Amino acid sequence: LQKNKDHRSNLYNNAPMPYAIFYQGNVAIHYSQDFADKGYESGSHGCSQLRDYQVAKWLYEQLKVGDRVVVY
Repeated sequence: LQKNKDHRSNLYNNAPMPYAIFYQGNVAIHYSQDFADKGYESGSHGCSQLRDYQVAKWLYEQLKVGDRVVVY
């Protein structure tokens, strides 16, 4: 749907969502420092979080708005 490399959450305390790739409404694939630090002990509000900053950047650079995204 859209991409924003410097996005901050409008819903959750202005939380940083670097390299956000939105694929369903407010749901996105993005880097998460919390997920990087705590792994699956941390929480998510529904987004698909990535714990590797360079992987998040690489994925962001590869996808174009309109590309099909399948999350399973």
